[in-house]
Amino acid sequence: MNDFNRMAVSVKKPKLHEDVRPFAQADAPAMANVFRKWQRQPPDIEGFVQNAIANVGFSDKSESVIMVAAKLAAEPNANAFHGNKHFLQVFATTYTLGLRALQEERITSQTFGNLLTAALIHDYKHDGTTNNGEQFRLENRSCEESKASLIEAGADEDDLEIIKAFVLTTDVSKDFDDPRAASPADSLKRFTLNSDVEGVFPQLRVLIEKTTPGNDLVDAALMLQDADVGIAHLDVQTTHQAGRELAKERGGEYTPQNQIVFMDKICHRQCFSKAGREIIQPRLEAVMQALQMPPQAPESVFQ
Repeated sequence: MNDFNRMAVSVKKPKLHEDVRPFAQADAPAMANVFRKWQRQPPDIEGFVQNAIANVGFSDKSESVIMVAAKLAAEPNANAFHGNKHFLQVFATTYTLGLRALQEERITSQTFGNLLTAALIHDYKHDGTTNNGEQFRLENRSCEESKASLIEAGADEDDLEIIKAFVLTTDVSKDFDDPRAASPADSLKRFTLNSDVEGVFPQLRVLIEKTTPGNDLVDAALMLQDADVGIAHLDVQTTHQAGRELAKERGGEYTPQNQIVFMDKICHRQCFSKAGREIIQPRLEAVMQALQMPPQAPESVFQ
């Protein structure tokens, strides 16, 4: 290899940063260590994202859109939980899950790029509250507030449609007192169990309609959902930290019981994407065991 080619390779494939490497290697214990590090030291969001995507082989357009989303995710945010660190944690975990799906040819690089973009903006402009009975209130806000920037970066109508559907999938709000009630996230999870398209929220059905062999948009959406709730449960310490941050954000008092309710009602103690089951689920089960919570079968989640 001559000097010119050697230089070209080094420019195209920079060395992975030490914080990025555990996520690229799906090393869950090391991922948890990075999250603990970010508790002490605010991370460089744009730098992390740029290093993470450099070796994937994205198109110039996808890289541009992802980096604009990273810039939005780095804007100052005062929320205790739904803030900058959360945006990067969800991105990093989605990166881990999506990278495996890409390597196994279950999604395309374009879908992976849209998925990472959705991870970065899924809680953009979050106001620190809940949807308050209005389905998709916060998720729609995130999409609308980021739309102009994504278009300027090169996102087209097809990209925006899929990015929005991914973001809407993260809505876990519902009537928690009604065991039959389903959130948008639940409806897509149920589809993986019973293939009932009619039970899926209409706003999410595009993911089913546009899924093709080698590009499973439903599984991709569930990767984001698994990352969104799974980051809090890579180990017991991060679980309790997430509980404290959520309580602070909502003006309440943190208790271990609140943490169990959060895991039981929102996280369901179960991952539904293929990569989530392989990478996050074993960690989640270890946390449940430490909290003395029994395992839960997928089918029992929705009864």
